[in-house]
Amino acid sequence: DIANIELNMNNLIGFELCMLSDIMNAPNRQLSLEAQGVRGKFRIQVIGEEVNVFAETQLVFLGLSARDLDKKDLFGKSNPFFRIYRQQETQSGVEEVLSYKSEVVMQELNPQWCSVDLRLAAFGGDPISPFRISVYDWNRNGKHDLIGSVRTCINALRSAHERGAKLDLEYVRKDGTKKISGSLHVTQFATMNPERVPGVMTTPVALPSAPKANGRFSFILAIDFSSSNGDPKDNTSLHHVMSNKHGHRNPYQKCILALDGLFRSC
Repeated sequence: DIANIELNMNNLIGFELCMLSDIMNAPNRQLSLEAQGVRGKFRIQVIGEEVNVFAETQLVFLGLSARDLDKKDLFGKSNPFFRIYRQQETQSGVEEVLSYKSEVVMQELNPQWCSVDLRLAAFGGDPISPFRISVYDWNRNGKHDLIGSVRTCINALRSAHERGAKLDLEYVRKDGTKKISGSLHVTQFATMNPERVPGVMTTPVALPSAPKANGRFSFILAIDFSSSNGDPKDNTSLHHVMSNKHGHRNPYQKCILALDGLFRSC
């Protein structure tokens, strides 16, 4: 539950497999699975929902910042991040589902989060669907403290952006009383069909044609130096680095050069 921590620092808790039909045919489209964990069994709650075509084809570009957030840490400032919860109707009533979680801004009471582009479905499916934005103080132990929340909709965010208005974050105390714990500001806002967004490819393009269609590649290459392939000093090892005077290369070197040639020829 940490947005800005590398995946290789996370540990596998467990997993379980199921069919999509099992989820959609379950009561209220909610399926409870018993998963096999590293330290024993546990349960996973899976919720299914039909796709709204309009909501899936509309993009919302959103930038948020906050001002004068409450200080939650005894020493230092808060480490704020926000979550967006949309509403989902079920046979048993309306439930809130987490749609998005921002990055954490460390030691800041006036954070500016990175702008994001999300499908309209992430906000409930239409411009008047209500959803909740909650700001939390991130803690290393995973027990994040709620700073405040605001209930709004896409139309209200658009209006706040146009007027430069703030959205008050409310915090409910244990005795039920409310207090203003800061304000949320819409720094960027736009809605658009992806087909009209510059730089977004919506039509499949073959690899050799991608550069001609203004496509860009993010290319990362990793080599697994596993002990099963032998000592790199041994000339029988797949990792053995040979002298290139006579053009001798190991299988990994040949693969890298082949990929390099493929991308250069595009």
